Amino acid sequence: MDIASLLDIEETVIASANAVGKEVLIAKGNVVEDAEKMVFFCIHADLEAVATSTRTVAGGDGPRPDNICRGKEELERRIALDAYAQSPTLIIELMNPFIQLNHLFSKTEPTRRGRRRGT
Repeated sequence: MDIASLLDIEETVIASANAVGKEVLIAKGNVVEDAEKMVFFCIHADLEAVATSTRTVAGGDGPRPDNICRGKEELERRIALDAYAQSPTLIIELMNPFIQLNHLFSKTEPTRRGRRRGT
């Protein structure tokens, strides 16, 4: 998936929101409501597992780890596999926090780094 398309707020924000409404939605983290446009990160939550291997799946934009699920269908498939293996899984939705963080960065002034001269 192209990063630029993920950052296209007009595509992802609820269409009926005006400019102020979009700011509120971004601030609350309620930008994306459609599960098909969400991206999920699935983590094995089994404390007794020593190591977990991550499978790779072929996607339209190349191979990627199968614990990154794009949309409801991929998430449901991952949940079904983990349920069959009786593996507890922690699922984190990434799109709303990603858009929220990007929005906050766009409003943050950069700071100077390094040592001050003369100190």
